[in-house]
Amino acid sequence: MFAAWLKERRKPLPSLVELKREIDSFMEDYDTKVEADKQRAKEMVGIPDDDGWTTVTRVGKKRGIRQEDVNTAEAGPLAKKKNSEKELADFYRFQKSDGKTKQLSELRRKFEEDKEKQALMKATRKFKPF
Repeated sequence: MFAAWLKERRKPLPSLVELKREIDSFMEDYDTKVEADKQRAKEMVGIPDDDGWTTVTRVGKKRGIRQEDVNTAEAGPLAKKKNSEKELADFYRFQKSDGKTKQLSELRRKFEEDKEKQALMKATRKFKPF
């Protein structure tokens, strides 16, 4: 046993070209095996096995964001949408009425400013409404 180990230990390392060729062939075999497994799993969806049981899988479902990605830019729009759904802008009735009155006063103020601009343009004879 020791002699076999010593013989294996003294054997030289393979060259980089041979090592790369061996790794590439292994990876190709692995990829084909994985593809075959996926294809077999797709074919078996909804087909009961020998005992009559049907395997339920999550094939084709969109998964959520992983926990590590929550703070990244990908999670930004989803997190903002989720937070905006939680908080209500006008929860109480008086808040709604205050919002309406503020909006109305803002529209009136803008209307008055526009009237002043029109009067100024008329005075300088640069007013051309059409």
